[in-house]
Amino acid sequence: MAILSIQSHVSYGHAGNSSAVFPLQRLGHQVWPVYTVLFSNHTGYGQWRGSILAADVISDVVKGIFERQDYKQCDVLMTGYMGSTEIADVVIETVETIRKNNPDFIYSCDPVMGDFGRGFYTPANVQSQFKSRLLNHFDILCPNHFELEYLTDSTIQSVDHGFEMARSLISREDQIVIVTSLMLSEEEGVNTLLVTKNDNYVINTPLIPLNRGFAGSGDLFHALFMGHYLTDRDLKLALKHAVNAIYDILLATEKSQSQELQIIPNQQFIISPFSNYG
Repeated sequence: MAILSIQSHVSYGHAGNSSAVFPLQRLGHQVWPVYTVLFSNHTGYGQWRGSILAADVISDVVKGIFERQDYKQCDVLMTGYMGSTEIADVVIETVETIRKNNPDFIYSCDPVMGDFGRGFYTPANVQSQFKSRLLNHFDILCPNHFELEYLTDSTIQSVDHGFEMARSLISREDQIVIVTSLMLSEEEGVNTLLVTKNDNYVINTPLIPLNRGFAGSGDLFHALFMGHYLTDRDLKLALKHAVNAIYDILLATEKSQSQELQIIPNQQFIISPFSNYG
């Protein structure tokens, strides 16, 4: 399977494509990474170097890829952080072009905008772009709890309410919404929701008492789910693999006391998670 992955990139550590590409490759998929930003490290450190890439550069790179490969060879487009509305426009144009050439292709969108504790870290006009345009194009949408509340103008009160709000974003029979890190209380743990037009499913895992935040965990989850789903075409099985793999990697990262996700030293969990939740 060939995956076009338009996401941010950090040279030090793991976030965006730096968190997603290796797991996808480890699962046996061809990945064509395109960067929306090129930073020295993720912004959680408070200091970083580099810049957001211009939309015309991103568009040019995408066009160059498809001068080498036919659009029909692209099975999936994955997107993450977008630093401008112009980049979002490039993504929409790319989705429309690939879909014309390959009706079976999947657009999987992680609407990276913000999280609890940090608030929004994307410009307000990019947030509006997700609501007004990108929601019309996704096949799979992977918001976190914070982003689901923004996209649905709601405050999630329960898991059932989360199912309801996620389903409100679905307009086609074949669309899927996966809600990550939905946490209503520390005692209840962390819920990951899978919602389709006619079905829903949840996996609950204990809360890992992290003493620091990790950038890139959402990008990692997105890659783990997509990598397994493309192999098995089983939504619930792919969700179970992804939830358990990221739980094991987060647990190993916490034990290591590292400031960065310990993906490489724990790559065995990408293929075969130790945990068995769900």
